[in-house]
Amino acid sequence: MSHQIGSANKMKSMPYAGMEHNKNKPQQNPRLNCSYHRHQKTKASEAKTRIERMRRPSIE
Repeated sequence: MSHQIGSANKMKSMPYAGMEHNKNKPQQNPRLNCSYHRHQKTKASEAKTRIERMRRPSIE
């Protein structure tokens, strides 16, 4: 849990802090970590599109 909070705070200040953070740390499963971050990104973009869809009147 503390790892997530730390990386989240770093991400706010610098865009690539997360990657550097991973570089310095010995990785147990880098692929898992990578997919986790990718999943977070997709979740965020999905939320964005959902909000936009709600804002504008539906054309369908």
